[in-house]
Amino acid sequence: MGNEWILVFFTLFAQASVGLVMVMQCFGCGEQAIRGRCLPWAIGLMAVALLIAFLHLGSPFGGYRALYHLGASWLSREVF
Repeated sequence: MGNEWILVFFTLFAQASVGLVMVMQCFGCGEQAIRGRCLPWAIGLMAVALLIAFLHLGSPFGGYRALYHLGASWLSREVF
């Protein structure tokens, strides 16, 4: 179970980013508070999640090829 931990951390950071914005919105924090405090943290968490996701690829620089078979591959459609 070596490489699977990367997906766990990707999910953790991505959901933390979305959850941060949702909690601030649900508790009625003002738009200024969301932009000033929450959004930079949410963008940072999502950037870390995406960088972690690239570690899961066998060859990270070939990741763009996942979009070549949109009509035939469900995984390509999911990436898109």
